[in-house]
Order: sequence, then C-alpha cells, then structure tokens
Amino acid sequence: MAHLDHQGLQSFLSTLQPGADIDARGVEVSATLLASIIEAVRDPHGRPSLRVARFDHAHFTGKPADESAIFDSAEFSSANFSYAKFSVDGDFGNCRFKEAAWFSYVEFKENVNAWFTNAVFESRAYFPGVYFGGDAEFSEVKFADATFGRASFNGDAIFAGAKFTDQLDFLGVSSGNGISFEGSLFGDAANISIACGSDLQFDRAVFSKRLRLSFAANSARFEAARFDEPASLYARYATIDMSDAVLICPIMIKTDLNPIRDAAGQPLISEEMRLLAGQLLSHPAKLVSLRGVDASYVSLVDVDLTLCLFSGAFHLDQIRLEGRCSFSRPPRPSGRMKGFRFNSVHRNTVIEEHHWRALRHHDVPQQGGWSRSPQQPDRPLSAGEVVAISIKSPGAQELASIYRQIRKAFEDAKNEPDASDFYYGEMEMRRHDLSRPRAERRLVWAYWLISGYSLRASRALGWLVLCIALTALSLIFWGLPNEDPKPVVKGAGLSSGSELVIETPDPELNLGYSDRLSWKRTEKAARVVVNSVIFRSSGQNLTEAGTYIEMASRGGEPLILGFAAMAVRGRVKRGN
Repeated sequence: MAHLDHQGLQSFLSTLQPGADIDARGVEVSATLLASIIEAVRDPHGRPSLRVARFDHAHFTGKPADESAIFDSAEFSSANFSYAKFSVDGDFGNCRFKEAAWFSYVEFKENVNAWFTNAVFESRAYFPGVYFGGDAEFSEVKFADATFGRASFNGDAIFAGAKFTDQLDFLGVSSGNGISFEGSLFGDAANISIACGSDLQFDRAVFSKRLRLSFAANSARFEAARFDEPASLYARYATIDMSDAVLICPIMIKTDLNPIRDAAGQPLISEEMRLLAGQLLSHPAKLVSLRGVDASYVSLVDVDLTLCLFSGAFHLDQIRLEGRCSFSRPPRPSGRMKGFRFNSVHRNTVIEEHHWRALRHHDVPQQGGWSRSPQQPDRPLSAGEVVAISIKSPGAQELASIYRQIRKAFEDAKNEPDASDFYYGEMEMRRHDLSRPRAERRLVWAYWLISGYSLRASRALGWLVLCIALTALSLIFWGLPNEDPKPVVKGAGLSSGSELVIETPDPELNLGYSDRLSWKRTEKAARVVVNSVIFRSSGQNLTEAGTYIEMASRGGEPLILGFAAMAVRGRVKRGN
C-alpha cells in the first residue's frame, strides 16, 4: 500500500471485504487510512473482520491529541504487529484473535496508550520486548498462552480481571508505575519476575496452579488472593500485604537480594536502579499483614516483620520462620528514670503491642516512644476516642494469644532464645489483662518484678544480691548471739540411779548495736546466708529471730537463684 497513489488506494479499498487479508508491512498508516480499512472490512453485524493482518514494522501516525489507531472489536484469524510503532493511541478493545497474535517489540511512543480491554486471545499472545510509553490497559482480557518477557511499561499496566487460561511468561518485565492484576485468574503455571517503580496489586487474584513470583517494588498487595497450589514469592525491598489471602497449599515468602532476571537469565540491574532510585534494595522485604490468613501454610525466610499485623490470623503456632526474620523492638528508656524502666527491655515484639501501649499512653508526648496505629491521631485523646479505637484494635487478651502461638512456633523450630522473647510478651499481656482475676495479675506482677518472668537473669541476680545483703545484715543485728552457747552438765553425782543431763542454754544477744557490727560476725552471717541459698542448714546457733530469718532465706533466695538460672538457660539452650 505504501506505493499507491490516492486513486490506487481508493481502488484497493474498494476490493476489501470482511475476512480479507491485509499486508501493510513497513507502511506508514495514518489514523484516517486505518479507519478506512477498518470500515471496509466490517461484516453485516458491524464487526471488522480480517483473516491475515500483517502490520509488522508498520508505523501508525496521526494527531496524538485527537486521533487513535482504532481496531476496536476487530476479529483477526492471524495478526502480526511485530516491531510496529504507534505514535497515536492503539485501541484493540474487544478484539478477537483466533490464532497467534504477534506484538513482539512493538513500540508505543511516550505518553501513547495501548487499550486491549475485553480482548480475547484464543491462541498464543506474544508481547516480548514491547515498550508501552503510556498506560497499558488489559482489563478483562482473556489469554490462552501469553508471553510478556522483557516488556517495559512506562505508565500504569492494568490487567484487572484478566484471565490467563494457559501458561504465563512475565519474566524480566519492568514498569515505571504500578502493575495491577486485581481479580485476575491464573489458570496454569505462572512465572513472573518484575522490577516495578511503584505498586504491584494482586488483590482477589486466583492462582490455580503453581506460582513463582520474583519482584522488586515499593509494595505488593495480595489482599483476598487465592493460592490453590504452592507458591514462591521472592521479594526485594518490597512491602507485602497478605490480608485475608486464602491458602490451600504452602506459600513461601523470601527476601531475595539477587537482581531480577529475564527468561535468558540476564539481570535487570539498570532497570531496578532507574525505577527504584534512592531506595535501599539491600533491605529485606517487609510483610505488613497476615490478617485472616491460615498461617500453617506460610513459610517466611529473612523477612522483616517489624510492621506485620498478626491479629486475625489463625494457626500462628504452625507458621515457619527461618533465616533472619526481624520483629519490632520496644522503645529505649529515656529521661531521669532510664535505668529503672523494666518494661523497655530488649526483646522482640509484635507491632500490635506498640499500638496497644501507644493508646494507653496517648496523653504522653510521642506516646512514650511506642508506635501509634494508623487510626490513632498524634494528640491526646478523649475517653470516647480511646474507647472507639480500642474496639477496633486487639486488646491484651488477644495479644497474649498471638504471643503464645508465635512462641510455640519458635519452640517447635527448636529456637528457644527467640521463643523466650514471645513468652515475655505473653506474660506482659497477662499482667495487663483486666479480664483475669486480680490475684493472678498480682502474682504475675511479682513474677515480673523479681525476675522478668525468669527471663531476665540480671534482674533476678540483682534481687538475689539484695536479699543476701539484707539477710546478712539482719543476722548481724538480730540473728547471731553474743557467742555460741556452751553445753552445761547438770545432775547428782555418779551414784547408782543418778541422771546426767547436758543442756545447751538458749543463745543470747544483748550486745550494743555498735558492738554487733564486726568482721567476725559479718563472716559468720555470710556463711549462714550462703548455706541457706543452696538449701542447707548452716548448723549455726542462732537467736529465735535468727532462726526465722534463716528459714525465710532458705525459702526465698534459692527460688530467686532458680529464676536466674532459668533465664540463663533460656538464652543458651540449644534445640534437641
């Protein structure tokens, strides 16, 4: 067609009919010319119909603001647009491709959009190396077998509601904006690797077969997505939301710091650096929500869980945490009482505890360093606001359950040191749970105060040293007699029938207080106390007060020593 004059072109158009062949290879096709071709091949139902359409290396031109290359509702038996260029928007909405459709290395110029809404590809759809300079709309498209390897999207790529009935090759794809597969159906195995400068959306998507997804992005959302077969998600840097995802088979989420690669194994390093400029790609992936998820199918490897919401998940005790999965930490103590804030110890926490404590300290500047929930404004709250936010947030009872289940998951993995942190969190929530009996909460409070739930050896040893010192001082001043009493022999002579009685007088203490404090008495008191700690009677003669002091020491101090030993064991114990 390129060599035809106006009269020859009109003559050619007059020969066209529905189902005709078009050979426009290398031709510059204006929007007006294309409209004439499409009009000439309309069938009686008004649908354009082409048997073989050859537009490879063609250039579609027109006025970008006013005209488009419109193939809307056209039906192709075979179509080839490989290496074509579009200087105007390309509209393939509602088109039907009965055989293979080739769009290899097509170029849509900057700010030029491509619309394929509701198109149907009955055979294979080839889109490798395509450059979409504007938005690409593939909503509700039906693909039989699709290849998008090395495709590049400069604008938004929307595959919402698309159906991939056969295999999908989406390897080495890059996108400057977001890519949405919201509500899409993946009927066969899907192999996807994406470098995305914005957000990936898989909300309500259905993966009927195995999925392997590698991506570097700002965020990836899988809210209410369904996974019918095993899935592997290899994430780089991204923030991942799995809220209400339906898992039928195991799913693994792993931080993968290796570059995204295409089908040939070539890395997309330059695309990642361009799309995610300024981001620290060496940071682990962040999982921000497991709400409503059956965690028994979830395996996490080297994932950042500092912002992860666990409330609403079930079977958390069966989740698998491998590698370096990090959790949030309590704020560091600040102010004049820094050394005395036992609740700000170094331990792993879930972010819901931060939200719960920030709400309790809403009238404290910066909420005492605890992270606020998104629902809590950064200001003192009224009583009504506190109640309203509390209803929507997990309380101490639910947090205790979360900690208990995650603790069991660590224990089942033979990770006792990290399990102890979640036991601490569980006990903290029990201590603050107002639904529990007051006597129980006071007992738990004493357990926390003395030994940090047998998890803080330094605290227990501190109390032990203090108790030993007080016991020793008590014995020096009230427990040790002036001197050890000596036995006294009483009775008549040694005649027949006489009795010999040996008695030891009761210990006496009548020294002045200044005389009671001496090195000899201090050494003797220390010996009594040390013997008491290891459950042995000292064998020393004590006053009546000293006897009760020793009894109290033998009951309390070994218990505190046991707390300290349990704390040390919990940190050094290895799995069986």
